[in-house]
Amino acid sequence: MPTRPIAHFVMLFASALILFTTGTTSADDERITTWTIQERCLNTPTVPDENWTFDGEIMMSGWGGIHAISADYNTPYVVHWGRGVLSPDGQWVLSQAIDSEVEQLTGGGAMGRYHFYYDDIVARNIDTLEVVRFKWYAYISYDSRPYLAGPAELRWLDETHFAAFYGTYGREIKIGDVTTGTVTDWTNINFADYELAISPDQTRIHYYSQLYILPDNTLLREDIVGTNYDFARTLWSANSLLFADVLSDRETETETLALFDRDGNLIARPLAVVNGRVDLYDWSPTSAYLVFSANGEFAGNSLRGMYMLDVEAGIIYALCSGNAAGWAWSPDGRQFATIFGGGQQPIVITDMTNWQSVIAAFHTGYVQMWRTKT
Repeated sequence: MPTRPIAHFVMLFASALILFTTGTTSADDERITTWTIQERCLNTPTVPDENWTFDGEIMMSGWGGIHAISADYNTPYVVHWGRGVLSPDGQWVLSQAIDSEVEQLTGGGAMGRYHFYYDDIVARNIDTLEVVRFKWYAYISYDSRPYLAGPAELRWLDETHFAAFYGTYGREIKIGDVTTGTVTDWTNINFADYELAISPDQTRIHYYSQLYILPDNTLLREDIVGTNYDFARTLWSANSLLFADVLSDRETETETLALFDRDGNLIARPLAVVNGRVDLYDWSPTSAYLVFSANGEFAGNSLRGMYMLDVEAGIIYALCSGNAAGWAWSPDGRQFATIFGGGQQPIVITDMTNWQSVIAAFHTGYVQMWRTKT
């Protein structure tokens, strides 16, 4: 399965944009354009033979911290104690202590206010064990309406730079460089919002259903892009040419998986689920596939479990499996790893050339990423 060139995707998305948006107004906007679903069921996982192997390390959350497995050692081992955020290449992990308290409110409206106090940021290199500490101060609070958002997150911009809010309420943003230990200012973005997604090339940011241009954080277009009713983050493709979002219609109780180009133009609405839910998992490194879960009614059929968009073919593959505990693509995009079900379950690696699945190990956690081991 060769990697498709980016130029090919640009032509594909331009053609798709013409197909799905030309003449699409009023009543046509209400029409949900769906893709065909084909079964591509994962084979029953088998125990690999003694010559089977895989490259790199599969990283997982687990008891006590971040765990990993490799072909050399298939028993999960701890690579970082405690919670942390892995860099895109899996070499660094960020951690930040957070103290919290709840303030009880009286009268009508919100019942409580949640206060979060953030400590210094610590970066640790998993391979060299180098530690870099960044002096940091941040504070944020939420009340219990309309929903309790999670604390603001540390966000990697690339393999060596991360962004996080500094000060109060998430609007003063600074960048840390793990190679130099320096801290610099960045653009004014509300990092308090969970539904914030930065494109991998750092030229676009999507939050509160609007699209902005980075690094100046200027509004790209006035109209709403996506929806702010789903409480889910949009997911950018690896090549930053498009992003996926879940559009929620409260009146019809429908959730729609939608694809947009980098400028916020609607490309396609491959699937709509009634009385259910759609959750986005991960784009492949080639940006050719998007994995998601769907539970609900679609075109008169009941959907449940994991699915995969083939963007070039315009097809949805039903993987005939339950919901996954995380998802990770191999660096070349030819394999993927996941855990199906809860509790002690097999870590399954599937080769997309023959869709054969093998059991690499067993774990109780959540698959995070697949990294190249140095």
